Amino acid sequence: MVLMLVGANVAVDALCRLADPSFKMNHFTVFGGWKTPMLGASAAVRATVFLEIFLYPKRILYLHFCIPLPAAIVGAGFIGADLWRVKKGQSGVAGSAHLGGAFVAALVWAKLKGWI
Repeated sequence: MVLMLVGANVAVDALCRLADPSFKMNHFTVFGGWKTPMLGASAAVRATVFLEIFLYPKRILYLHFCIPLPAAIVGAGFIGADLWRVKKGQSGVAGSAHLGGAFVAALVWAKLKGWI
């Protein structure tokens, strides 16, 4: 499953580079006074983390390696932080990409459950 998510990210990146090398610079950039291209791996990593959270919501995760919390609470915190970043804008972190990764994980989880 993880390899499928990483493979999809690599395929999208390769297609963008082949079709139009300037596409990522024009559409996937962070504006903080200058154009900075975003690294596309964070959405794939977030999708992998959220799939684990969807599959095992009661598992204990250690926030900052010392605070034990249920995975569902950590996931809610991640989504809240990303929504805040999107609303605030210009944070240098692609909150919308992270939310996209969470959405892909939700789709994969629904597929595994047989709902779609």
